Amino acid sequence: MKKIYKLGAGVTSALATITILLSIVSPIFFKREEVVDNFLDLSPPKIPSTSSLIDEWVIVERNMTWNLYRNIYTGMYRLNSSTCPVNYQDENGTWTPINRTFKKLDPDHPAYQHNYIAGNEEGLFNVYFKEWADYNWNIAFTYNKSQNPNIHVLKQMTTDIGYFDDSTQNFTSLQSVQHVKGKRDGDKGVYPGIFTGVNLTFTYLNKLLKEDFIISNETLSFLQQYPPTSFGIKNKDASLTFKTRLNIDKVYPYNGSYNITKNVTINKGKLSFKDGSGEIKFSLPVGDVYELYNKTNRSKLTYRIEEDEDDFILYSSFNVIDLSKMKFPVVYDPSPTFYSDTDDGMIYTQNKYSYEDAKDNMTGTVDDSSSYYGVGQYKSLPTPTIPSLYSISRGYLFFDTSALPKYKHVVNASLVQTVFSASLQTHFKVLVNKSSNQNVSPHKPLIGYDYNHTNFTGTDCGSLYTGWGTLDFTIYFNETGRNWINSSGIY
Repeated sequence: MKKIYKLGAGVTSALATITILLSIVSPIFFKREEVVDNFLDLSPPKIPSTSSLIDEWVIVERNMTWNLYRNIYTGMYRLNSSTCPVNYQDENGTWTPINRTFKKLDPDHPAYQHNYIAGNEEGLFNVYFKEWADYNWNIAFTYNKSQNPNIHVLKQMTTDIGYFDDSTQNFTSLQSVQHVKGKRDGDKGVYPGIFTGVNLTFTYLNKLLKEDFIISNETLSFLQQYPPTSFGIKNKDASLTFKTRLNIDKVYPYNGSYNITKNVTINKGKLSFKDGSGEIKFSLPVGDVYELYNKTNRSKLTYRIEEDEDDFILYSSFNVIDLSKMKFPVVYDPSPTFYSDTDDGMIYTQNKYSYEDAKDNMTGTVDDSSSYYGVGQYKSLPTPTIPSLYSISRGYLFFDTSALPKYKHVVNASLVQTVFSASLQTHFKVLVNKSSNQNVSPHKPLIGYDYNHTNFTGTDCGSLYTGWGTLDFTIYFNETGRNWINSSGIY
């Protein structure tokens, strides 16, 4: 049985997870996809010594989401467990650290024979790139790590930028993909100027290939020259859209309720791709659009998927009126995910008329598909017609600690979180909180009822005082938290 260590984080003094001193506080968003994502560090404290050898650790065992180390001098063990994969199984079935670097392919590589010149094969999935952005199927993902980019594959090519008319469901192209040469730099690749003022960048992360359309002020000027109204489209119905063709092999799209065999529109959750046995091989979570230099100003994209003979067409869209309110550069992020068994996320309530209504709500809205999770509360500013409204977001993390029961006593533990963005207006206290009954809540995957703060004890298992601009969110477990890890069955 896979053992899971469950953490529930919230934003309410009754839950005793975060205590807010001022009433207007923006949420904190933590990354979910990075290699140094969020991890549980079960390790002994450093022992003072004149010899540096006392801190020498050797790897004992690996799994997908954790590494177990042993100190060769003290005999103590250290377990690092992450919310995202850190290792992959190589061709021999050995767990191996993920390497996120793009490398040039040798001429005798099978993918090179199909005009792919660079890629990565040292992770959960293989990905290959062609040299030019306008080459047919310039990007290929092999979800079962095949080196043949025509088998067990998702192939894609972005073809156009334009306007999608919500009233007619028609797409008007402004510009076709340009003949530009790709570049690579470590774990990043870019097709610069794929459209006027638009760079398409790719970053290899541990469970996804992060795909970003970075839209510059040059693009904004281009759009102002060719507004939707010049094509007979009303601004309220117009969305700036990137059109991408998808070709998939041996999998079919599924939206969580049924197989997609017709055109569909989604603006939340994710689109999954299953094989013939029903196993999810990869997913396409609904992505975000956000300001490059202010990531807290963000909204969800809308996806429209259409069948076109043997292919699918994906339209990634955002309304032009809402887009005009953002400060450029702006980023569209429609990234596919290749490891679907990650259930950490956030649950939130929005726009309640009182803080108590938001805090004590029995259920909330689950978001376990975004590349971040939010922890915090927000109070909107009142208007002449609308009073202040309250929103609260609570975060939930799952860790695999299956290696832990082999060893008797936890002497130190810390929770490390990587901050995605934060706009903090006061000092406050962040606490790790314990579930009242881990057999009941939080569920895996999360459900709306997990938002209910009575599912948690309110016990302080470890805390951190923070404030304006603080980006260090390492929380060290206290004795209560360590004993919880020792004695709670850790499932």
